[in-house]
Parts: sequence; C-alpha cells; structure tokens
Amino acid sequence: MQFAPLFAGLMIVFWPIMATLGTQGFSPLLGVVGIAAAFYARPRPDMLPVLIALGAFVAWISLSTIWSPVGELYGISGTLAGENFAVDASWLRIAGTALAAALAILAALAVPQGRPVRTKWILLTLFLIQAGIFGAIAMVPDFALSLFYDDPLERIGRGMLNVLRNANALALVVPVFVALMWTSGIFVRLAVSLILIGITLAFVQLGAQAALIAMVFIMLSVGFAHLVRRHAVRWLLGGMATWILISPLLLPNVAGLLLRAGIHLPFSFHSRAWSWAETGKKIAERPTEGHGLEASSQWQDTYAAHPDWLAYIIARGGDERAWSNYPIIPGHPHNMALEIWVETGAIGAFLAAAALLILAWRITAGRRLSPFLNIGLAGLVGASFSIFNFAYSAWNEVFWATLVLVAISLILIDKARPAPA
Repeated sequence: MQFAPLFAGLMIVFWPIMATLGTQGFSPLLGVVGIAAAFYARPRPDMLPVLIALGAFVAWISLSTIWSPVGELYGISGTLAGENFAVDASWLRIAGTALAAALAILAALAVPQGRPVRTKWILLTLFLIQAGIFGAIAMVPDFALSLFYDDPLERIGRGMLNVLRNANALALVVPVFVALMWTSGIFVRLAVSLILIGITLAFVQLGAQAALIAMVFIMLSVGFAHLVRRHAVRWLLGGMATWILISPLLLPNVAGLLLRAGIHLPFSFHSRAWSWAETGKKIAERPTEGHGLEASSQWQDTYAAHPDWLAYIIARGGDERAWSNYPIIPGHPHNMALEIWVETGAIGAFLAAAALLILAWRITAGRRLSPFLNIGLAGLVGASFSIFNFAYSAWNEVFWATLVLVAISLILIDKARPAPA
C-alpha cells in the first residue's frame, strides 16, 4: 500500500466524525498518520534547513519549560490499559506534533505525480461532507446540539465552543475549495461558489468571528497569489514571519487606539485588545527568554484592577460583577505571535520567524508551484493568519494538526495531476 490511499483511509474513518465533534481528535489523527508516514517518508536535502529550523524552535520551547511556573518536564499520567493515558507535559505534545507533521509531509511529497487520483476524490468528498454537516448544524443549532448535550447549560457553553472549533477547522479547509474553483471549468466554479457562499452564511449564522475574518484573509491572500503567481506563498510566509517580529510593537497599542478613536466594537474584540495590552507589559518584564511555556495560563489579574476598562464595559451594558472577576488574559493572550514572545521571549520569536523564512525560501526554490497548489497554499496561509491572531493558544496542537492535515490534502490532490510527459 502507498501513503496516499493509507492517508485517505484514515481520513475516511476519522475526519467527518472529528470535524463534527469539536476537532479535538485531529491531533491523535495526525499522530497515527505520522506513524504510518514513517514507512513512506524519504529524506529530502531541500527540506533539511526547514527541519533544522523547526527543530531549533521546538527545542527552545521545550527548554522554556524549565523556568515556566507551570512547566511539566515528565508529565505523563495514566496507562493505556486503564484507558486514562495522557501526556501532561506540553512540550512533549508539541514535539510529537512537529515530528508527526514532518514525517507526514515528507511522505506526501514522496508520492509519485499522477498516482493518487482516487485519493483526490475521496478527500474532496470528505471536505464536502464536512461543509454539509456544518451547514446543517448552522441551520438548526439548538436541535443539533441537543443530540449531543442533554444539559442546556453545557449546550450553550461546551457545545457552542465545539461548534466554533468546527468553524475554524472548516475555515482551514476553504482554501481547498477555492483552489479547486480557481483551476476548474465554469460548472465547477459555479458549484464551488455556491458552497463557499453557504459556508460564509453558516459562519455568520453561528457568529464564528475568527472563521469569518479567515474568509477575508483567504480572499486577500488568493488575490495576491493571482497577481504575484510564482513567489506568492514565499512572500506570504515572509509576511507572517515579519508579523511575529513586530507584533509587540503594534498589538499592545490597539486598545488605546480604539478608545481614542471612539470605535465601539463587540466586547469580544475589546477584551482581545486589552489582553494584548496586558501581554505587552508582561513581555517587557522578561523580553529575552520569556516567562516559560504556558506561563500565561496562570495570570489571574481581572478587570477590577483596571477601573477605566471596567467603566467602559459597564457604560456599554456589560455586567459589572461578571467582568470584575473576568481575567484580562483568559488562559492565553489569544494571539499566537504575542504568546510566543511572552512565553519564549525574543529568542523564541526569532527562531519562529527564522523557521517561517526558511520555509518561505525553500518552498519554491528551484520549482514552480502548480496553480492549484499556489492558490491553495496561499489561501491556507491567509486562513491560518486569522486563527493565529484571534483564536487559539500558540501551543494548541489540535490547530496545528488540522493545518498540517489540510496541507497534506492539498499536496495529494495536486499530486493527482498527470505527470508531465
């Protein structure tokens, strides 16, 4: 068996279920794919600089566990036999995700051109099913959530959180549809356009803000790729690397700019901006090495410590008791660039930027990406940029696993093109 049909088989079994039940299973799915890929991955000298840069970043993240107030160096609990096995050490999960991703991508790149035709149609069908299920949930969210959650409070809290995770995962899949639309005939373009409109309406219906912003960034990135063509992905990845480096100079000032300009946005946007402002202060405390992996999860300062921010919220109808006890940094800064800075310092930020720059340099070195892959990867960078800035923790292995699985799907769909004569 080749890697492509094996990957397709694993996706058939797990993708639709995981994409409906909150996406938390995507990380184990990537782990299984990575184990399988170890038998098919082939060394590629052109990818060696990328792997070294990624390894250096992961090594520094792991090292930061030593000075983190919540660091777990040997955090493995439970047993497989007892069905309670868990990896509590975050650095182990991050390293495992990075290793699985590297093996899986190398295996996908080793697939011969023109071979995985059936895999292409399987993957496209799975993504279409995912979009259909999400659209059905968006039409009748209360009924759909009642099928999985008996408790109404759990339905509103945990249930809606899982739906928003589903939305973010689907936003990462949208570039596949866009690339297909961009490189197909008129009838496929019309059909995919209707699918994209339906997905966007579903995001609006459910209030999936990060996913909606992702749609905007996808279109901007795809438009840029259409104009620049050959080196678009290189420039977009380079732009993301630059964004990581300059984010502490810009994002902590967003809250002040909004207030001075008198711009009134939903509380969720203002709370993000205040979180970034507080994170900026924390970065200044330990700018070089950072506070350590997941240190931000322990910061409990609430809005009661900032009477001016609290007064702004109350004046616009916010509940004083609820916001007085709400942490300014709720678990993490909700911006991956700032979290990299605040927890791993300038060293971590420069290593992350270097890894992206080296990837940008190598991804089109000596080769020309096909139109499908150029558009698809550009859209994927755009989609991930939104989630990178507004949603998850930088160390959320589920997000990275989803991103890698979609990237592998793009590679394999592109591999279905006939080999040049």
